[in-house]
Amino acid sequence: MDRRSFPDSWKRLDRAVFHLKAFQAEWERICSPDAYEFVTEPDSDWTFGATRAVAKFSRENTLALELGEFFYNLRSALDSTIYQAAVFLKYPDPPIKADTLEFPICSTEDRFKRVSIDKRDFPNELVAWIKSIQPYNIPNTTDLGMRDFMTHLLLIHDCARKDRHRLPHVVAAFPTELDFRYLPTPETITIRGIKRVRVNFLESDEPFLFFEIRGADLTQHCKVKFETALQLEVFIDEIPIPPGGRFDIEIKAMCAAVEYVISWFESRFKV
Repeated sequence: MDRRSFPDSWKRLDRAVFHLKAFQAEWERICSPDAYEFVTEPDSDWTFGATRAVAKFSRENTLALELGEFFYNLRSALDSTIYQAAVFLKYPDPPIKADTLEFPICSTEDRFKRVSIDKRDFPNELVAWIKSIQPYNIPNTTDLGMRDFMTHLLLIHDCARKDRHRLPHVVAAFPTELDFRYLPTPETITIRGIKRVRVNFLESDEPFLFFEIRGADLTQHCKVKFETALQLEVFIDEIPIPPGGRFDIEIKAMCAAVEYVISWFESRFKV
């Protein structure tokens, strides 16, 4: 693929992918059961006990930072296509009021009429194409692929409106599948009345399981071993994934949408 016409846009897209990979690596790290030490502690008279997950890593994880940079660079890649197109069209470099040059992504037609691209001397073909892919056209678009493309442009816009320093909220990691068992010693000890509590593993090592102990003889060497094969799910606030959508699939589709836009510009503006 010829990337010479819009190198800055491609660099920003590559940078977004770099931060996405860093986000995925951090996600896998904090979601691994091996990232936690499970501590089971009876009370002093061995009538009740609790189990908690102690993180082996710093809870100052970089998930929010990497995700914020990912969306910021996706949006910047789109905006830089307009900037570079202005340079190709013999605008001054940098163009006048360059800070107002952005790739419009509008949910209403009135909003599109107010953006700078509709007020500058851009070619009619460029303005018409950008207007045709605006999200406000979704209800009247029958092409499912184009509807999906517009939806992901809007998703990029909604996610990137948050300044890169006002990060998306990676709010919680909860055990969603919790297979476990207690192995008390000696065998005369029984564990019952197990109660689960919803605890955010990203923020706290408070107990997430409570239980009753019966049959403990404190003159013996008593202990309770905990075994588990849990799975964690990370919850992210303020990321408007479409209903039924999967985060990983939507993320890839956003990258593909940006790549499509850059490729369209390159097909019209040659070095």
